[in-house]
Amino acid sequence: VTPLYTDEVLGTLPIPQGLPDATMLLQRADDDIQRGCVVARDKLLLADGRQVTYGELAQWGGKFEVLVPDGRPGGKGTASAWAYAFPSGNQAVYEISLESGEKYRFSDHHKVALNGRANSRGMIKQIKGNRHCTWTESDKIKVGDYILALNTVDTGVDPKLRWMTPDLALLVGLMLSDGCFGEYPLFRNISPEILTLFEEAAYRVGQPVTRGKDFVRITTGVGKGGNQGKKKRVIEDTPLIKAIKKLGLVNLTARDKKLPTELNRLSIVSAAALLRGLLLGDGHITKGGQISFGSFSPELRDWVASTAHRLGCPGRIATRTRLNGDVLYDWYSFSEFADSLVDTIGGLPGKINEDKLGLVRPARTRRRLNNKLHRLKVLSVKELPPEQTICVTVLEGDSHVYCDRGGLLTHNTFDDVLFGRVEGNVAGHQVNLRINMSKQALKPLAQHMAQGLTNVFELFLRGVQQLKEAVIIDGEKITVSMAKKYQNRLSVQIEPKSPIDRSQDMGAAAMALDLGFPWDWVAEKIVGVENPATLRLEKDIQEIERLPEVQQRLMQDALEQLEILVEDDELTDLEGIDLDALPPEVAEAVQQLLGGGGEEEDVIPLPALGEAESGEPAAPFANPPEGAAPQRLAPRGLNTPNRQKEPGAAEVGFEGF
Repeated sequence: VTPLYTDEVLGTLPIPQGLPDATMLLQRADDDIQRGCVVARDKLLLADGRQVTYGELAQWGGKFEVLVPDGRPGGKGTASAWAYAFPSGNQAVYEISLESGEKYRFSDHHKVALNGRANSRGMIKQIKGNRHCTWTESDKIKVGDYILALNTVDTGVDPKLRWMTPDLALLVGLMLSDGCFGEYPLFRNISPEILTLFEEAAYRVGQPVTRGKDFVRITTGVGKGGNQGKKKRVIEDTPLIKAIKKLGLVNLTARDKKLPTELNRLSIVSAAALLRGLLLGDGHITKGGQISFGSFSPELRDWVASTAHRLGCPGRIATRTRLNGDVLYDWYSFSEFADSLVDTIGGLPGKINEDKLGLVRPARTRRRLNNKLHRLKVLSVKELPPEQTICVTVLEGDSHVYCDRGGLLTHNTFDDVLFGRVEGNVAGHQVNLRINMSKQALKPLAQHMAQGLTNVFELFLRGVQQLKEAVIIDGEKITVSMAKKYQNRLSVQIEPKSPIDRSQDMGAAAMALDLGFPWDWVAEKIVGVENPATLRLEKDIQEIERLPEVQQRLMQDALEQLEILVEDDELTDLEGIDLDALPPEVAEAVQQLLGGGGEEEDVIPLPALGEAESGEPAAPFANPPEGAAPQRLAPRGLNTPNRQKEPGAAEVGFEGF
């Protein structure tokens, strides 16, 4: 913030101290648009019911549909919105374990919805100043805090699954829990009520069955005559057998049982019937009215947990290990939601403790916040080493919230185009949104700073006039006449300008040049260049250098300079070399090259070409004829004397021996 008197900068006036830092203001504005990150290896529940890792979504690079809270009036479930993911580098990660049995891994700046903290007596204490929730970073969450999650997580309905009727879904659930798939498939249970439910549902779908004492046998075929009077059984495709084959449930063991991902988008009625069949077979009701389910298959347990949550009954998952080493995967409903689940699926007749389902729940639990949200207690917070993280950005709507698996509310994230992480029109829109929000947050602060600074200067000038004496500030003297001159004629200039203001200045400068204003005046008054003359000189030099004649001359000078450098590198002047610093052998060689010094070596005289050492011709023909072949002028091969004298062999001896 710079005080101005007309166009003159007043640097001698006192500047108020303790003004907000621009970096702090930008950080405050940027906090409104959070960028939270999740671990790349964790999974996200998509709107189509699939669970895909964040790393796979970022590697794909395309748009995908995520679940967001339903913002319609009275909406209790979820809606879908388009989003995309991008890598955000390695960051510190915090692992948060909740009482639902799930573990979430977020970066330290990722925000989740926090509702309250538990005091020493176990009672939930609301956070001061916020009735519903407050967004809190992962590194600030403590054990005992309560995080908000949705009561219902609905992944929608797939019209292609209309063939799965409620009665057929009930039969599949019962067979998957207590059924036997073989040559003679049957359903076995000790409860007459459950056997009656199976038999009635089978008749409604057209499936022939035979009722026994504690079982219901499924009729799958007829017998035909074979060799030696034996009957050969032929399995026919009845409605239940067709459904079981289509879902791939034939010949599965207890540990291999699982339902296809497509069944996550069953209609609410069919999903409730299928869940009811599983709970009637492998479900339990505790004395406190809590519904549970156990299976040796983790995939089947997870399907039960997600479907119950879709129907408005969240719960927790657990793992137990038996004495024989078998692992049992359990799901337990939260007691506050058990009654609503029973009302949705239609009751659990024939189960032990069925009469406990309508009991009044203890008020101290208080997990249910309202019809839309419930609380989950934080059991542990662990800091993990840095690892690859992914950011998710929702492209639709004005909500900053999307749903993670389990209905956990996490803060929406925005991409960072300014650092080159993503590209495209959507990314540019997010950057413009970030700039506009930052400008909206900074504009009132800047105006207040400008008004405050102007008031301070006006009061200072009034004080000088009231004293009727000159005041010296930093060696500069401000007289009473100067104070009267500046009174009520001060303005404030704020730098740096926003991108929008800068673009407006460039447009005004272009218009001024079109109207004929001098370039120096436009550069100084509108664009804000301090020394336009120097800038204009540099501009003229650049224009001159672009001329073809000047570029040709500059190229010639550059090539000549390069050639001189190469010659200097290849040819070195030996006269300037210090011979004393060189080894003796090298120094003698340099002196011989310079033409003086050094000891002369014995030179062996070489005979003339074509003559022997005695002076006689070396070839058999003393006078070769004209036009003779080269081998006669310079003979080679056997019986040809050597042309030069070979040096004598070195004699090595040992004195004293």
